[in-house]
Amino acid sequence: MRVGSLVTDPYFDLKRQTDQEIIRLGWDLEQCRAYAWKHYGKRSRRLMTNVELEHLLNALKGKPTKELTQSLLTPKARSRRRRRN
Repeated sequence: MRVGSLVTDPYFDLKRQTDQEIIRLGWDLEQCRAYAWKHYGKRSRRLMTNVELEHLLNALKGKPTKELTQSLLTPKARSRRRRRN
């Protein structure tokens, strides 16, 4: 991909975008690793192909934001969840 006079590697653009989605979801490193292992058989995004990273990015974009998910819980479900934590 060409940006101005710079040529960028699509991998780094995909990684940057997946970083943003992981932050939006509120995931920690272990959650990201577990997802990558479960769906791609890889422990790190560094081991993924560009096609796999693009698929991961689209999958993450389809997940609701952490705050939104918690706000959709009923008051009863929220109180149960607090007691477990």
